[in-house]
Amino acid sequence: MIQTEKDIVYKLAEVLTNRVVKKCIRGLQKLDITTSNDQRLKSTWDEICVQIQSQHSFFWDSYVDIILNYVAMEVNRLEYYEQLAIYFQTDEAMGIEIEKNCLPKLNRVEVIDYITRKVYWSGSNWSNKGIRDYLKD
Repeated sequence: MIQTEKDIVYKLAEVLTNRVVKKCIRGLQKLDITTSNDQRLKSTWDEICVQIQSQHSFFWDSYVDIILNYVAMEVNRLEYYEQLAIYFQTDEAMGIEIEKNCLPKLNRVEVIDYITRKVYWSGSNWSNKGIRDYLKD
C-alpha cells in the first residue's frame, strides 16, 4: 500500500529504472561486439554477463563505455520529472534536505550511475545456456 509522496516517487523510480535497464539489455543483446570470439556467447550482453560473473577482460573499459552510452541515451529520453524521481533514489539525493516547493538540482550523472549499477546487477544474475557453458570452462 502506497502511503506517502515518498512511496509514490520510489515506486515511479523503480518502474522507470527497471524499464531503462530492460531497454539497455535489449540493445546490448542486439549488439554483436565480443572479444572472446566464443560461439557460445551470442551477443555483447552475453560477453558482459560472463565478464561480470567471472573476470573482466583487457577490453572491459570498452564494455563500460558501451553500457554508459546506452544508459545515458535512455535517461535522456525520460521526462525531467522521471529523471528526478530516479535521482531521489541515489545516495547523493538521499543526503539533500528538500525544502517545500523547492526541488534540488538534478544530477544526471548520478542518475546514469544509479541505473548503470542496476544493469551490472542484472548482468551478475543473468544466465543462459551459452553463459553457463562458457563459465564451466
